[in-house]
Amino acid sequence: MPFDGTNKPSAGPRASQATIVLSMMEFFFDGGARWARRTFCTDDGKRCLLGALEYVRCETAHCDGRAVQYLARAINLRQLAKGLPLLGNTDTVTIIGFNDSFGRSFADVAAVLSDAKRLAAIDSR
Repeated sequence: MPFDGTNKPSAGPRASQATIVLSMMEFFFDGGARWARRTFCTDDGKRCLLGALEYVRCETAHCDGRAVQYLARAINLRQLAKGLPLLGNTDTVTIIGFNDSFGRSFADVAAVLSDAKRLAAIDSR
């Protein structure tokens, strides 16, 4: 039950797997050199947030979808903290809206990835 002090038995391992995927996404982006906007993947290998997520999951065989949820939740929390509206009604649309927003910098992307890892780390305890 949610408030009786017990944890969901599968939350920890799944959350830690999401932390691994999110960390590998940070590595993939190479400080922003491989980040792309308004496209899933470019000819030279740059990718958007969803493209990098899919690439990392494919390369590592980590197929759990929790990383998408943590990323979308981190984006939503960031939007709310800034007094801005949510960017979508699904996790995927939220991530696309964030990645492709006008004036977005890789520093914003890096901050959201860090926040998403923090959320996953909290759930893995």
